[in-house]
Amino acid sequence: MVTLFLSLFFVCSEIAASLNPVDQDIKPATAATAPRRFEGTWKYVVMGEQGVPESQFTLTLHQEGNRVKGQYCAITQSGGKTDCDPDVIYNLTGTIHKGKLIGKFYSFFGMPKDKGSFELSVLPGQRLQWTVTHPTKSVYYAPEHCVLKPVKQP
Repeated sequence: MVTLFLSLFFVCSEIAASLNPVDQDIKPATAATAPRRFEGTWKYVVMGEQGVPESQFTLTLHQEGNRVKGQYCAITQSGGKTDCDPDVIYNLTGTIHKGKLIGKFYSFFGMPKDKGSFELSVLPGQRLQWTVTHPTKSVYYAPEHCVLKPVKQP
């Protein structure tokens, strides 16, 4: 009986040791396998002739794994049109796929059900490229295409 117990003990110990992740080669996430970081606040500004912003587009993004939610704020016509909300209302969501953020957005001028599609790509120099791939049916003031830079946090 003792022999049977010891035999089972050693067999189970060997199986447990082979399943122990500490003893196995675990490969850490690399830049190629880890999801891109889109987290943060990003801004695109078009300056007018008098040194006053003619238009501004800001993205504030929150990332959890490969899912991203956020809010955009688009101001055009030197402040004449504002597609924004002073409260934190997430009007865009997306998923990171093959290093790009693919998602849906809606305008604060339209209805939340009227969604357009966008794509965000990471560019060299800590920049993001925004492209509207399918516009909303309602009015919106987000640019069709632009390159955003990170906003420095205090």
